[in-house]
Amino acid sequence: MAGGSAKKLAKENGARLALLRKVIVSSEFAHFVGTVAVTRTAKPMEMHTPKGWVFLSIINLLAWFSLSFLGTVAGNGTSLLPVNLRTGTRAPAWWIENLQDLIFLIGGCNFFTVLSMKWGIAIFGLIPLYVSYLIALAIKDYLFSQASNRGVEAEEQAPEAQARKGSKKRMKVSKNRTR
Repeated sequence: MAGGSAKKLAKENGARLALLRKVIVSSEFAHFVGTVAVTRTAKPMEMHTPKGWVFLSIINLLAWFSLSFLGTVAGNGTSLLPVNLRTGTRAPAWWIENLQDLIFLIGGCNFFTVLSMKWGIAIFGLIPLYVSYLIALAIKDYLFSQASNRGVEAEEQAPEAQARKGSKKRMKVSKNRTR
């Protein structure tokens, strides 16, 4: 029988996978209903061009494959929650987080392709912006972690330098007996 933490992890992963599955299914359903409402027809070739259907098929297959991969990773005991991503098995945390973001992005693309296929494709223009954000975040973390480490090292060296110079330490109790 699994321990309490394993049960909690399985419950959290199950909830996260259910959310991702709900995003994919609801965005596909909303896309279909929205496209029927806009075009006033349910004929597939009148709803989108063949290239549009190929694009939608590819991105939705990518979303389902990503969900399948995340399900496999979660089954191996890795947490899918952003708070706990630093722990787990072989899958890097950034893969897990970015695949979840990709599923949400594909859900948004399904929604925006109701209006125009160009709008759906433009949503994927957010990917380079997001990558730039991640790079800037990594650079910021690197620079400030180095600066903070240098500050800690300087503070540690200061007492040692004073002890070597023969400086006196501050007395904790006053030896003045005139009071």
